[in-house]
Amino acid sequence: MTKTIRMHQVGGPEVMEYVDVDLNEPGPGEALVRHKACGLNFIDVYFRTGLYPQPLPGGLGMEGAGIVEAVGAGVSHVKPGDRVAYAGRPVGAYAEARVMPVDGLVGRSRYAEKTKHTNSEIQNYNSISSLQR
Repeated sequence: MTKTIRMHQVGGPEVMEYVDVDLNEPGPGEALVRHKACGLNFIDVYFRTGLYPQPLPGGLGMEGAGIVEAVGAGVSHVKPGDRVAYAGRPVGAYAEARVMPVDGLVGRSRYAEKTKHTNSEIQNYNSISSLQR
């Protein structure tokens, strides 16, 4: 069980609910990330108000940083205990923990491989990971 922000309808801030959710075990190509920080951005307002549609019930937040707690089958570039950050879909960073695809995770081991990530991903990793120090 973990806490997350969920919306069952679009609207003002009052549609956000702080709820308990069950987390599945990570499947192939996924990791369970326990958040230490999440980014708060204006795009989250667009999702909340429905300007950017998403399936409901839905979450908010597209940027986060935390610790990998578990990985699914076939995952080799991150392992439990790694510090990681991400920016982009799927939406759902407003949570204590989440299971998500590993292809968007940037970890210390991959940070040096700048050719695999855009400058904005690396800047995001630097910004978010500095919050953990």
